Amino acid sequence: MFSLNDHPVRQAWMWGTLMSNTADRPWPDNLRPGLKVTRDAIVVVPGIMGSELFDAETGKTLWGLRKSAWYVRAWGRGDGLEALALTDDELSGKIGRVRAGDLLRFPAIVPILSGIEPYTKLSKALSQVVSHPDAVLGFGYDWRLPVAFNARLLAKAAADHLEKWRLRSGFEDAQLLLVAHSMGGLLCQAIPEDSGLEDVTRAVVTLGTPFGGAAKAALLLNSGLGAPLPAGRLRRLVATMPGIHALLPSYRCVDDGADARRLTPADVGAIGGSPQLAADAFATRDAARPLVNHRALIGVRQPTLSALTIDSGVVTAQPYTFVPEPDGELARRANGLLHKVHGEGDGTVPRDSARPDSGAPMPLAQQHGQLARSPEAIDFVRDIVTNIEADLGPKLGVGDGIGLSAPDFAVPGTPWIVDVTGVIGRAKYSITDLDARKVIVRQRLRRVGDGYAVSVVLPSPGLYRLSVAGGGFSPVTRLVLAIGPQDS
Repeated sequence: MFSLNDHPVRQAWMWGTLMSNTADRPWPDNLRPGLKVTRDAIVVVPGIMGSELFDAETGKTLWGLRKSAWYVRAWGRGDGLEALALTDDELSGKIGRVRAGDLLRFPAIVPILSGIEPYTKLSKALSQVVSHPDAVLGFGYDWRLPVAFNARLLAKAAADHLEKWRLRSGFEDAQLLLVAHSMGGLLCQAIPEDSGLEDVTRAVVTLGTPFGGAAKAALLLNSGLGAPLPAGRLRRLVATMPGIHALLPSYRCVDDGADARRLTPADVGAIGGSPQLAADAFATRDAARPLVNHRALIGVRQPTLSALTIDSGVVTAQPYTFVPEPDGELARRANGLLHKVHGEGDGTVPRDSARPDSGAPMPLAQQHGQLARSPEAIDFVRDIVTNIEADLGPKLGVGDGIGLSAPDFAVPGTPWIVDVTGVIGRAKYSITDLDARKVIVRQRLRRVGDGYAVSVVLPSPGLYRLSVAGGGFSPVTRLVLAIGPQDS
């Protein structure tokens, strides 16, 4: 048992003690009011590629290195990628070659799926609204493996964490709060019913979870178009990963011209993926149960590839989506053609895919990787943690918000254009060199037509964060990897 004074935030509110004092008299230290906190246990579940991976035998880091040079080599020449591919033994269920470590602590980037931001800010913020930092657990997992497998590991880790927290804190009535980003929400959804966690879970918070999948996953399995490395190498790598197949879209995304339909396992086989892994992933999604007291944050206003066309095994991701009628049929124009609208979401996950089956989501104009890092997202999570039974307040990001369109990869010294929409008032952008940890460019945007555009040049190979401010909320950011011709 520990004293509440072990934690820097004193827990007067948690005990329900009502205090009053005059404004001109200082609070005695033992009566000083503190932040409102929870006595529950929290588990943070990252998204795909959001956990460090190590070789179980040698301890060598396979994913999650802290230098962008590794990503330049990996996606440029393939160095280091071979160890991430699943072996035949792993595909048959013999797991143990790779060990998962902590949550990602340095930005990473993946072709097509874009940038993954670290979870340090979210974890630190949550540690400040619990009665002791030990109440927060970061659940690292091998994201290459099936969602159902990792969901069983999550169930055990969460149950053990809650039991240990109850014993350490003395809070016998403490429950679980699951905070999940991206694919982490799919793990929460796939927790086995016989785990007993449903009875001890107070709420689940998801940030940009692709409940219906993402069109980009099909593009990634098909050819790796848009990535600087040879397409065949990327395809062979991700075709072995159940985790990538778990992100395939299950909504009506395939545009056949006269109609739109769902992607099938046969489609996945034809475009270079595994029909069996796709069938398993779709079955896991179909068997998913509603999340307990679910609160969802979804990214909006970012241009997002949402539909697919397939021609002779070649996938083209389309920047539009379809409009469903109240009866479930797709809306059509007067000429009988499908009504199509610009696809929006968080740049990776379409808006409609991130929406929960029930309850109103909170929209935020932000990119996918930043949804677990931006101040608004962190405030959203902290407020739910401390006020789960209270009014959650107005929706985030309703109305205006910045939209940012930029590539995942660039060639050093070669200019490219960033298009920006939704800016309120003056707008500015900055570029941060993540290796040097310093801002190398900071300028104002210039208006072009109804929006803004800027020509960007990155000086050398490495990982950079592009940030655009001017929408009334925190800056919208995107990771960009610069790879020179000599690296490709």
